[in-house]
Amino acid sequence: MRYLLMLFMIFISSNLQAYCYIINPESASNTKIEDVIEIKLDSRNVFEKEVSMVFPDSFSGFRCLGGTAVENRFKTTYSSGNGETVRYKIKDDSGHRLYVDVTLFVDGSQTGKQKANETSQASKLNNNLKYKVLAKVVKVEADDNSIKDKSAGEAFLLGNYIKVKPLDCHGAVICNHDNTNHEYSFKVPIKIFFTKTTCSLSNNEITLPPISLSDLLAGNAQVEYFPDALKFTCDGGLGMTTSIVNYHFSAVSATNGDYLANELTSADSAKNVGFKIFLNDNLIHVNS
Repeated sequence: MRYLLMLFMIFISSNLQAYCYIINPESASNTKIEDVIEIKLDSRNVFEKEVSMVFPDSFSGFRCLGGTAVENRFKTTYSSGNGETVRYKIKDDSGHRLYVDVTLFVDGSQTGKQKANETSQASKLNNNLKYKVLAKVVKVEADDNSIKDKSAGEAFLLGNYIKVKPLDCHGAVICNHDNTNHEYSFKVPIKIFFTKTTCSLSNNEITLPPISLSDLLAGNAQVEYFPDALKFTCDGGLGMTTSIVNYHFSAVSATNGDYLANELTSADSAKNVGFKIFLNDNLIHVNS
């Protein structure tokens, strides 16, 4: 009976030892810098790219053992957190800027089962795992200087990166190799581009409806122009400008204080009648 019990325990133990481990887990070559992802936001405010992960031969190989406790698979995870979104302020040399939220996304998917009792190159894991980079232009009402600054076209690494790990197996009883800290690392660099927007007036001239002399004499001299007469038009497809749009009113004719004087002297002109401009009931100081 004692021998049967020992054989039974050995049988159970051998079936608890299925797992994979990286042969040289401390090697610096187990980290890969991915190709730069170029995020171009000229004609859209959302970007998404899915990338298949390619494991180079420079990665240390791995070995998988047979058994039933842990499947011989690898999984994706994050270096920290759960793929938090990071906001960047992208600036160009002329002062234009764009605020972009960037997310590195992996779904925790796993590779297929790897053969037991076999040593393999890391490249055997190719075409199994993917990740996504998501970017979205956002409107920011107030910049509190906590947003990370980057230059347009500058390549930089995302703070979070991807780890590919064998399913955990640890403990001296069932695992001869504690693989808890075994991982391949993929770091993702990006560049963000945008074309600065320029704005102009849709119409440089507004024609107001006629005002009769009787209206002037009666003190009814306020005229409202129709809202569609004057608009700003901005190029680009981002749905927002890349700089603050400033505008001012400047007189091109004689003024008397804040009055715009009438310079026409013909018999049918208003001659000495001038006018003021108000925007949202606020007087416009044309010479300021």
